Amino acid sequence: MRIAASRNGEKTGALLLRLELLDRAIRAVRSSGLIKDHDRVVNEVVSMIASIGRGQARSVRSSVTAMISDLAECLGTVPQRVAGMSRNARKPASESDIRFIVGLSKPEWNKTIVRLRAAKNLLSTPLAARIAEADDRPIDLQVATRLAATADARTEQHEVLPPEYDRSEERMRLSEVSVSGFRGSAGRVTLSIGDAGESSDVLLWGDNGMGKSTLIDGLEFALQGRVDRSADFNSTLRPSVRNLSSADVAASVKLSDGSSVHRSLVKNAAGRDEPSTGPVRPGFRIAPLVIRRADILRFLDTESLSRGTVFFDYFPDPNGSLGMRPDEELRSLEEEQHVLRLVRDNGAQQLEKLFPDEKSDLRNATALNNFVDRMQRPSAFGPSRLSAEAARVVAEVSKAQQRLSSIKKKLDAGIQKLNPIAYREQLNRVVPILQSATGDLTTSFKKVTNAEHVKAIKVLVARSGPVSLDVLVEFDDGSLALPQQVFSEGYKDLVALLFFLTVAKRAAALGQARVLVLDDALQSVDATIRLGLMEHVLDEFHDWQLIITGHDRAWLEQVRALFQRKGRRFVERHVHRWSYNNGIQVSGPPSNRAESLSNAMSGTDDRLTTAAAGLLLEEVTQQVSWRIGSSVTRRQGDRYTLGDLWPSIAKHLKKTQLATTIEAITSRIDLRNQLGAHYNDWADGIAGTDVISFAEKVMTLYSATHCSTCADWVRRSGNAISCPCGEKVLVLTS
Repeated sequence: MRIAASRNGEKTGALLLRLELLDRAIRAVRSSGLIKDHDRVVNEVVSMIASIGRGQARSVRSSVTAMISDLAECLGTVPQRVAGMSRNARKPASESDIRFIVGLSKPEWNKTIVRLRAAKNLLSTPLAARIAEADDRPIDLQVATRLAATADARTEQHEVLPPEYDRSEERMRLSEVSVSGFRGSAGRVTLSIGDAGESSDVLLWGDNGMGKSTLIDGLEFALQGRVDRSADFNSTLRPSVRNLSSADVAASVKLSDGSSVHRSLVKNAAGRDEPSTGPVRPGFRIAPLVIRRADILRFLDTESLSRGTVFFDYFPDPNGSLGMRPDEELRSLEEEQHVLRLVRDNGAQQLEKLFPDEKSDLRNATALNNFVDRMQRPSAFGPSRLSAEAARVVAEVSKAQQRLSSIKKKLDAGIQKLNPIAYREQLNRVVPILQSATGDLTTSFKKVTNAEHVKAIKVLVARSGPVSLDVLVEFDDGSLALPQQVFSEGYKDLVALLFFLTVAKRAAALGQARVLVLDDALQSVDATIRLGLMEHVLDEFHDWQLIITGHDRAWLEQVRALFQRKGRRFVERHVHRWSYNNGIQVSGPPSNRAESLSNAMSGTDDRLTTAAAGLLLEEVTQQVSWRIGSSVTRRQGDRYTLGDLWPSIAKHLKKTQLATTIEAITSRIDLRNQLGAHYNDWADGIAGTDVISFAEKVMTLYSATHCSTCADWVRRSGNAISCPCGEKVLVLTS
């Protein structure tokens, strides 16, 4: 048909037929990948170019010959007619002729020839040889690169609507927590979470082992029926919730709407501890309330293939019970397995005593069944040789064996990280929420660390496995790595903590009450970024109720000042003097040195007044000296006394409106050693008016250098010494 159309002068019809044949040839080579089909494509192009060149000027025909010569190099087998057409090629085709013949520029034509030649070389090589060649190349095992490639290959996002939770309590706050017979508190202890009848933030401080966690665990138990995100209250590997000195265990929480939640620990029919029945309030059922150091370690220590399950107790079925993590369920099964083995072995020992002639191992289920069959056979002793006691023991051992068999199957299966059928519904809720954390995580990390070399912290959920959660660090030069490959312990802790904070915000967006407890969770973060992280928390959770616990007093000073600068309404509570019999004692903040001096001045003991004034004066000199740039002779370990620091401080502050105060303190500063720091029998003769005058001047100095508004000390700024908020200003003279 093509040849006939060409002979009859039907050029358009012939061209259309050639295009159809070319299209079929292209489809054939894409399907087969064979060299013969590739050659068919090239031959069709040769025919088209040859037909276009007929009847054209000599220069065009010359270019056609050159182009066919180029195409001949792209054929696996060159037909005789193509070899004949290309044999007379004298010079390369011109730019204008190539554009006229095929509509391409010369560079585009040359690129096409290169690609066709490469295709010929590839398809001419047998498949087995190609596989063998590829097999010699090492496999790229860079995990971060592979994960990124997987993510790039699956960029499509399917919109998944979040669950519809009850939002009626999203503005709920806590007012009070009480525990009784709970962990370290044999008696009743109450933590007030409020100021003047209104809910507020709480700074809960105390030395390790004093009972802070008792109160936090009680809060979690009352609201969610859990402790440390676990509903297992019988584990021998965890701190006991039940106080050994108390028969009753209970915890209650008063809420900002005037209602209360009460929960106790009760014994079930099997004698095991479990929380009393009662629904979890809507505002506290979407996510855990408390972020602990243990959560950070759990996130970091769980392998990435199953790390997504760490968040399976978040975002439960709106109409179901609270979620449970698979690792928590397995740990509970392991505990039960341990107890059941004891039950089985103890029962088998009892049967051995009742039947000393029995030689089989009755711990084995088959052996026990055979033993029961033998005992039930008719004999001279009657239809059964099992006494009521023996029958009871056999039944107990049999039940233990059956349950052990069931538990073993579940434990052998482990966490279903490759085929998580049991988690399918939870996956559908959790995965899209976790995947959305990338943007916030990157922004938060860069804000806290100022790490300009980090471009992004990427979260990949359900990519390397159905329940996987991978975190990638992308640097500004395009390189990729896992956090554990490039980050310090502090930075890894930071990534984990920021992830939990991000997920907590997602829960609040769905209706969770905006209440968050950070139980000693920031202490592990590097001191260089800890304060920035705390400031980030206060900014991001500005409309939340925060409960922060800690044990480091220096850290408390920083947190307190930060809360004050941010204008947060908070109360300070301290746990102290725990004892086995009396339990926990909770009090307000201890007096600061200025309050101690004020209290001493109201008394009659001059020694106490002088000592308190000396301590406050030391604090002022320590805090102000480096802030105003006073000079001091260096000492080993940078340990300076009042005698080292005061002269330079006095020299600087004499140039301000405090000159009279500084001179008065200097003239009486020896009182601190004579009466307030050392024993001198003659010092009792020092006039009380001198003591009070010295104390008053120290108080004046403290009030002028420490700001109660921003809770910070003054520092040099140009020709003035002022606090950060500008409330306290000392003007320097010449």
